[in-house]
Amino acid sequence: MITKQGYHAGMSFAIPRIAKEHNRAGVAARAAHNLRQHSAAPRADAERSAKNKTIGAQTVPDVLAALDARLATLPKIQKNAVLVVELMLTASPEWFTAGGKPTQFANEALEFAKNKFGAENILTASLHLDETTPHLQVLFTPIVEKNGVSKLRASHYFDGSEKMKQFHTEFAAQVEKLGLRRGIERKPSEPIKRHTTLKEYYKLVDQIVERANKVRQAPVVPALPARGMLGRVSDDDWRTLSDSLDKHGAEVARLQAEAIAGRLYMDSSVGTEVADRLARAQEAVQKAQDAAKKAREGEEQARRQIEALEAAMAKTQAQIEGMGQKIAQLDAEIQRRADWLKIGQMEAYRDQLAEEIAELQRQRGEFDD
Repeated sequence: MITKQGYHAGMSFAIPRIAKEHNRAGVAARAAHNLRQHSAAPRADAERSAKNKTIGAQTVPDVLAALDARLATLPKIQKNAVLVVELMLTASPEWFTAGGKPTQFANEALEFAKNKFGAENILTASLHLDETTPHLQVLFTPIVEKNGVSKLRASHYFDGSEKMKQFHTEFAAQVEKLGLRRGIERKPSEPIKRHTTLKEYYKLVDQIVERANKVRQAPVVPALPARGMLGRVSDDDWRTLSDSLDKHGAEVARLQAEAIAGRLYMDSSVGTEVADRLARAQEAVQKAQDAAKKAREGEEQARRQIEALEAAMAKTQAQIEGMGQKIAQLDAEIQRRADWLKIGQMEAYRDQLAEEIAELQRQRGEFDD
């Protein structure tokens, strides 16, 4: 069965991509991104970048020096020739999440690149573990020898649909042992789908979030554009996003916008990066909503506990006050009885004195006699 995303259910695919550079500035920019220099990879997780692995040139100057060394072996460099081709070799995200080992994949992918394009032409290769899905990015010079003459000929590998199909097929054959398959071939009757770049994807996300905030702040809802991806956002999606803004805040709302943007691109034409980002955005939204719900439940439970404690404290305070009154009553009774005791002692003393006086009077009478 083929899912809406274009995958066979329960299967993972080998995914190769290429990009061509005709000048040194473009090569330097790609090298900076791949080698994580000069903040050239804003989407990468800087805390995980130290886990990336690179073979070949380790810095941008080293990449350019290696390029110059390869170009120096050519008798001539054609005008506007492709100087460097970048390969991005990866697999379906679920292959990695199911336990696929990035290093094992990278070793097979690099072996494919060396065999296909010549180990001597590889300038640098980096295994990236700091982005959403692990992948290998390789920069190589497309130097081909024909009739004893070496020249830059990227067209030898990639020009035309048949060569691109062959490229995909050969790469899939290399990593088939890892449980990966070739992607589904497009039928001749199907339109060619362009892979959406992450730059385009995040631009749409920013547009969705920006408009959602305007809608919340404006007294009159701004009109939607009639064309473009933003115009495809449904009323239900706007309501969902507005609800996320109100209940969960800007961070969760942006994740919701990423999920909406990903789905829009999935419905048209989308690259693997967006498909992966969509799944992760939806998962993050769900986790955030679950966390918010759990937090609310925790707050409610804490409120009930506080109310119970306050009631118990009030009851205890009443008991303390009652005990105070009881103690006061006991103190009064003790004092009353103490007073009675003193009165009794005084009466007894009075009787004794009366007896003593009577005795003294009797004795005095004897003296008088």
